[in-house]
Amino acid sequence: MRLVRHEGFALLFEYPEYAKRWLGSVISAFGSQVGWISLVWLVMKLSGGATSVGIITLLYQLPQALLAPFAGVVLDRYERTRVMAIANFLMAGIFTAIPTLTLTFGAHALAITYALILLGGMIVSFDMTGVGPLIADLIPREKLAQANFLSQTVWEIAFLTGPGLGGVLIAVVGSKVLLYVDAATFLILGFMMLSIRDVRGGAKSVDAPLQQLLEGARYMWRTPPLLALGVLTFLFNFLYGPFEVLLPLLAKQNLGGSASLGLIWLAFAAGAFAGGIVCSSRSWPYRIAPSLAAIIVAWGIVSCAVAFGTHSLWQTVMWMLVGGLTYAPWGSLAPTAIQHLAPREMQGRVFGVSQMMNVAGVPLGAWCTGLLLPVASAPTIFVVCGIVTIVVGLCGFGWKAFRTLDQTGSQKVLD
Repeated sequence: MRLVRHEGFALLFEYPEYAKRWLGSVISAFGSQVGWISLVWLVMKLSGGATSVGIITLLYQLPQALLAPFAGVVLDRYERTRVMAIANFLMAGIFTAIPTLTLTFGAHALAITYALILLGGMIVSFDMTGVGPLIADLIPREKLAQANFLSQTVWEIAFLTGPGLGGVLIAVVGSKVLLYVDAATFLILGFMMLSIRDVRGGAKSVDAPLQQLLEGARYMWRTPPLLALGVLTFLFNFLYGPFEVLLPLLAKQNLGGSASLGLIWLAFAAGAFAGGIVCSSRSWPYRIAPSLAAIIVAWGIVSCAVAFGTHSLWQTVMWMLVGGLTYAPWGSLAPTAIQHLAPREMQGRVFGVSQMMNVAGVPLGAWCTGLLLPVASAPTIFVVCGIVTIVVGLCGFGWKAFRTLDQTGSQKVLD
């Protein structure tokens, strides 16, 4: 029987430099998922409440948004792979320090843990912002969509295995040991990045950093489709933020503890992984803008459905599986649009400004959820967020600037 060739995985053999990043990311993403579950559980134990989950989400993810434009400037000025390698080595140090300090000082280490999480959010921005530009460097334009889908499966593989195993292992070896494992995976990715040769060639930009920073912001402002994408993504992520707080809380109070939380995220990952494998097997056949708008609407429906299963583990698992399937194309289609619309020499800065708009949504949404919990129940927050998410998606279908996202040349957009 003849096997159908999977176009996405074939890229790993055609482009070995890209394959190095992909493999290192698989390992590091797995560690990060185990590590984040462990960090959430550790901080809830140290603080005694679920509000701390919103705090650490804000501390870790908001700096990624605020520093992303500056990270984009650095990534355009210097060799991207070296910058990303240094960031991963520093992250390994931070995730080694957190469990070490809590072993030494116990609950008194909560404040310094918050500070280290904040520092980690600042540093990891240099790696996260560099992924999109690096893929554009390593992969031909006509194959970017497949490469982005394949790179997205990195996180789907990690979600598929990490949270479930992490939830179980917390009960076996403890959260502190798993944070050391996370640190080791950052080290591995750092060394993999050092092994990737610089393929850009030519002189890097030598303009003043502030001038470069403003150039990225101006380009986003003058390119309405990219600006519209950034606004809708911010709103989408903001309305997703409550999941980061409410799911750990529900797992602890109603659904059976850390193992249940791992199972919930495992279901989401299984859906996203299945969707990612199918989507990466061939070219995406639909227009990007309506595809993204449809994903937002579908996620709003899932959010409403989860609200009615907050006392049933299996209902929550089922709807998170559906959520993973519907969300799968987002993380690949959005960066593909940016890669097509941004000049190669400005990829870092444009991705940096876009990252600032995109990443800020999740921590702000999680933080607001922590503030709402004393006055609103988890099902109420899920329903309200779901309805608003549906409205945001419907607006995407009608927004003229967003509909022009499918134009693949920056000159056509600016003329």
